[in-house]
Amino acid sequence: MMSEVAESVEPEASAASKRKTLSLMERVKVIDYLRSQPEPIVGDSNSAIAVHVSTATGVDINWSQLKYMLDELTDINLSAKVHVKTLLTGDDERWAAMEAKLAALTDRVLHLEANAQP
Repeated sequence: MMSEVAESVEPEASAASKRKTLSLMERVKVIDYLRSQPEPIVGDSNSAIAVHVSTATGVDINWSQLKYMLDELTDINLSAKVHVKTLLTGDDERWAAMEAKLAALTDRVLHLEANAQP
């Protein structure tokens, strides 16, 4: 009984570990969709962009497959059709806060100078 369970699990695990290769028609669908977009597809993450493309084209594609196509098809500039939003890091946020404080301080100094003149 135990050997039957082990045998039935192994094919499923090996099938899940195999990468699905896209057919030529699936690749053409993805390329046509990306080229037809007037504006880049914007997503919060790489996988969000892949899900968007997959949903729009009906092609089951993940980010690594999409990235491979973007990198390999440089002649048609598909990489310009996707944009991943980047969130500000902690350093960026601190820098922006310092710039805002410096601007406010500069405004106060200019206001004081303008009021101090007779």
